[in-house]
Amino acid sequence: MAPRPQPALQEIEAVRRADGESRSLAASLPRLVLEARRISANVIHGLHGRRRAGTGENFWQYRRFVSGEASQNVDWRRSARDDHLYVREQEWEAAHTVWLWPDRSKSMAFASKTARDSKLERALVVTFALADLLVAGGERVGIPGLMSPSSSSNIVDKMAQAILHDTATRSSLPPSFVPSALAEVVVLSDFWSPLSDIRAMLGGLSSSGAHGTLLQ
Repeated sequence: MAPRPQPALQEIEAVRRADGESRSLAASLPRLVLEARRISANVIHGLHGRRRAGTGENFWQYRRFVSGEASQNVDWRRSARDDHLYVREQEWEAAHTVWLWPDRSKSMAFASKTARDSKLERALVVTFALADLLVAGGERVGIPGLMSPSSSSNIVDKMAQAILHDTATRSSLPPSFVPSALAEVVVLSDFWSPLSDIRAMLGGLSSSGAHGTLLQ
């Protein structure tokens, strides 16, 4: 039997760095969560309350199934007519959905000498604070490709756990997905991605009819 090839030194160092970064993030998250909650508690909630619908409200539209959602949300009858999975959604659900995307790519690890936190930590604080505020205002919050929309009172903890256990490659921009026409998408990033990639992302989101906000 041929001996197993030894990993290259560069690969070993990359694994060590990745392990260190993940441990550092795990150690920082409790503090970031607490800071986000303090911020949201001190902000006057200006979001207008939208009317919640009862279970008898008329069906509004189908939307694409998003990775991370529960499989019981899939409308199998509609999905059987296409190559994609679809979820049956009522209008109030679409109007109350906000997708938050914190950029966790390598460039976000930067911190200036005068700053306590890195760009990543600041982005997570803002993301968690927004999620807390939005859920308090009756919205459903999710992370594209990582966490399906939820209105849970412990939304910040759910998001923190989803981020900690994410095994996917860290990308600057959100994965390609199709939000509902009434949804909101907020992207928090340093936007160091190629301009063509940013344009493609914006084009894809705008074609769905969703509204968006970019926070640099």
